[in-house]
Amino acid sequence: DGYEFLSAGKLGVIDRLNLAKGSISKSYPLNERRLIVFTVLSNNGKRLVCGTSDGAITLWDISDIDNISKIEIAREKTLLTNAAFNPLGNMLVTLTKDSTIRFWNLNNNIPINVETIRVGLPVNNILLNDDGQSAFFTTEDGVIGKVSMGDKKITKIYSSKNEVPLSLAYFKRKNILAAGFADGKVRIIMLDDNSIAILNDH
Repeated sequence: DGYEFLSAGKLGVIDRLNLAKGSISKSYPLNERRLIVFTVLSNNGKRLVCGTSDGAITLWDISDIDNISKIEIAREKTLLTNAAFNPLGNMLVTLTKDSTIRFWNLNNNIPINVETIRVGLPVNNILLNDDGQSAFFTTEDGVIGKVSMGDKKITKIYSSKNEVPLSLAYFKRKNILAAGFADGKVRIIMLDDNSIAILNDH
């Protein structure tokens, strides 16, 4: 009815939040006994992916919240740090501590790893493009870049030695990338010509 949404946290519980009442109307335990490093909900609210401290990537089907099912996609040798769905929820990208990016096709019952790319940069965040064929990323040393499936091309979009990008958002209609930095500024990058506008929160 527009007054409820789902929230997933590191404690392994999905909460249904009622905005009108400002309270949790119901909680759904995932029964995940391992330490959860991160959880990410798909835009359509039907899927949830979580990474655990032992390197496991688990995909949860929560389309029927009262009948939750899961499948373990893979088990990485290094620590998982992040993941992202595309808007349709049929593609997934995962990131590990060693900057390995994996693209997953979720169209079938068994997720398929369709591409693996090792980025030679300290990647700290990732955002899957709308088409699921490429992903934007940020690094700890100030780089914003893009990595593509197929040719495995890695492109640097923005670079700064003194600023650390922490978050990303992509606006497909205008082909604009917004990046939030540790210095409190947001850089708006027009990808058609790589021109930049800076928004300051002060």
